[in-house]
Amino acid sequence: MRGGDARHRGAERGDAHQRLGERVGDAHQAEAAAVIAVLIVLVLRFVSGRELDGHRRTNSTWRLPAGGPQAVLVRGGRTSWWVHQSLRYRAGVRLGVTSVVFGFGWGMLHDPAATTLISQVAVGVAVMAGLRTLAYRVAERAQHRRLARLHRALAPQVGWPVAGRRPGSWLKVPWDFLDDPDAQITVKLPAGYIHAGKKAEEVERTVAAVLGLPDPEFADDYERRSPLLIVGRASPPPLLLPLSEVGGLLGETADGVPLLGVAARDEPVTVNLDSESPHVAISAGTGGGKSVLMMSMAAQELRRGAHLLIFDIKRTSHLWAAGLPGVLYCRTPEQIHNALMALSDEVDRRYALIEAAADLSGTVDPLIVGPRLLILGEELNATMQALHSYWMQIRPKGAPGQSPALLAWGKLLYMGRAGRMHVLGVAQRLSARAGGGGDARENFGTRILARATASSWRMLAPEILPPPPPSQIPGRLHVVASGAATETQAILWTPAEARAWACPVWSEDGTEPRTEPGTTTRDSAREQAILYGVPTRLALPAAAVLVTLREAARDGGLSHSFTVEALRKRAQRDPGFPPKRGTRWGRGGASNVYDVAELRAWAAAL
Repeated sequence: MRGGDARHRGAERGDAHQRLGERVGDAHQAEAAAVIAVLIVLVLRFVSGRELDGHRRTNSTWRLPAGGPQAVLVRGGRTSWWVHQSLRYRAGVRLGVTSVVFGFGWGMLHDPAATTLISQVAVGVAVMAGLRTLAYRVAERAQHRRLARLHRALAPQVGWPVAGRRPGSWLKVPWDFLDDPDAQITVKLPAGYIHAGKKAEEVERTVAAVLGLPDPEFADDYERRSPLLIVGRASPPPLLLPLSEVGGLLGETADGVPLLGVAARDEPVTVNLDSESPHVAISAGTGGGKSVLMMSMAAQELRRGAHLLIFDIKRTSHLWAAGLPGVLYCRTPEQIHNALMALSDEVDRRYALIEAAADLSGTVDPLIVGPRLLILGEELNATMQALHSYWMQIRPKGAPGQSPALLAWGKLLYMGRAGRMHVLGVAQRLSARAGGGGDARENFGTRILARATASSWRMLAPEILPPPPPSQIPGRLHVVASGAATETQAILWTPAEARAWACPVWSEDGTEPRTEPGTTTRDSAREQAILYGVPTRLALPAAAVLVTLREAARDGGLSHSFTVEALRKRAQRDPGFPPKRGTRWGRGGASNVYDVAELRAWAAAL
């Protein structure tokens, strides 16, 4: 019995051990199955682009990234950039990185040299691709801002909601539209919209202003279910515009309407000095064509009988005009100062003539007022500074601190139009100080900018937004008038061409009159002088200047000998004594100046 019981108990213990082993094996199998299941789930999540922990954080799908008001699904709303991407993007990045890592490891085991070379090439390509992507992103952000500005400005005009529509859903603007002349901008319009009348003009102005298009062209496409407005760029101005190509256009312009150049579609660009803009200013950087443009305007008006007074502190900017009839060339601060003082008197004289001869509407015959007078001020930044310094040197005790010449400059700008006196101002940066003051500068109705900085655009043409980019094409400029900027190619004159055009009845060197039948000339010997006095008279001998009575008594070349006291008494008592022609300021104060030719004629008649 005892042996049978022992055997029975041993069999039971063996069965228990077997069952325990089976249970342990089942547990290991369950654990292995669970691990395998977890790994399969992780692999599926990995290759499908989902979050590895199984918790969705955004509403991104296989095709679309996260978006909308419910984009973030976790509390706090703070998530990484990665979980906002679409699932296929995340899956592609994961699989790509995994493939690269395993491929690199396999390659280093079997062929390290080739793998290293391939890795270096791949890194270089990746860097280039990254830089390209970065540049694209920068351009894309700029494009997004541009589209947003156009959307906010244009949507209310065409009928789209501002808040309820994405800009890209109805606006298509190529990122390089300013550089590509063939680029087209597409504006998708609401159904039933008709692009016509004043509403169309307002829409077109908005598109041109926001995008900075110099010369846009608009076309309608109403054959589609949703009408389209297609915006393109007009054919740009020519790259070069020599005088030989615009001779016909110059002949078609009228007195006081000089041709500035040619715009897109070969449209001539002019400025009307009588009705549109009595004064013209040009602000341009070095090499921007300032002097050439002013030479063009001056030569055209000289041909029509105008007179020209040049303030050239650099002395050599307009040698083409030196010695021509009707031209006075002032180079020193003293000459410019005295000429401005005389111009102030000339404004008063012309207004007195206008007052005496004008009809009830204020209109007067231009022949009564006198010839048109252009005052060409070169390098105004330096000129205004030189005039101020000169006045500080000669200012008499007790005289005001502000130069009277600068006051005369402002007087020309404010009152010159009715007297047919027009200022052509040239400056590298036409600041308020260079223009004679902020208020005086506003009288420049036409402002021309070339190679100008963004600050110059904000100062001179703040209504042009955004400002057009500067051009390196010689003679390319923007004419700003009436709230619009017109891209223009200026006429490229040579100095010889300008001189010959300004005085066609004289030889090209300006020294001898031509002998063609029917030609007439002005009195060049009396008009070529560098004067300090009334410029419209232009009536001094070539070597003479306006002189004080002291200078006339000393070396004025009078036929009789006079002391300065005798001349002063004659000036007070003799009704035939020549009238004074201006005032000259010196260290001793103000002195009257007289036309030396008139003094000589008066003395010879005694």
